[in-house]
Amino acid sequence: MSETAAVYQQDTALAEPAEGRQALLTAALKSFAEHGLNGVSLRTITAQAGQLNQSAIRYHFRDKEGLVAAVLADVMAALAPHQAQALAQLTARGSERPWTMRELTQVMFQPFLMVYLGGSIGLQRIRFLSRLTWQEGGKGQAMLVSAVQPYFLQYTATLQALAPHKSEAALALHTYLTVNTLIHGLADASLLQAHPVFGLDTLHETQPGALLDYFYDYLAGGLASS
Repeated sequence: MSETAAVYQQDTALAEPAEGRQALLTAALKSFAEHGLNGVSLRTITAQAGQLNQSAIRYHFRDKEGLVAAVLADVMAALAPHQAQALAQLTARGSERPWTMRELTQVMFQPFLMVYLGGSIGLQRIRFLSRLTWQEGGKGQAMLVSAVQPYFLQYTATLQALAPHKSEAALALHTYLTVNTLIHGLADASLLQAHPVFGLDTLHETQPGALLDYFYDYLAGGLASS
């Protein structure tokens, strides 16, 4: 065997496990988004990923909790560049023109909207985060809070300046509730087309920007409330 062939064979051997791992992540994201974390078996995910080895998940992720953590890390990696852009807007604004709660809300939550707008996989990512909050035993909630908290903590000082009447605990609680509302709201947004309520399906088609404005107004109202 030539040196070139040996290197190619080695590279292929290294690539196959990585491809198998990614296939499992893709299948798990889709399955968890559609059926919930407790609504699908590891065997099903393995089959949907096209993996013949039933121990593939154990090899790459050790167990189901490890697989869930890896899917969450993958979703957070998709959010990361959008979060970096949002934080750049936060720091670039300076003190010359103070923020309003509505403006800050839009910038703060824009990364989740950008992921949501990323096609079918974007919707799967948001629905996975939504499903994660319902995992039995509170593990999912704890994982989600741990993943998103570092990002939202960077808005604390600005939020406190905009809502000085709130205690630190109240502001933290309202931020947590608003994040949950955002995630669940985006996860269910497509239902407006199938189950029209108060003409929102028509508004979604004719003025999609207005529907988004209403949503941001709602989120900002919760953060600014007394």
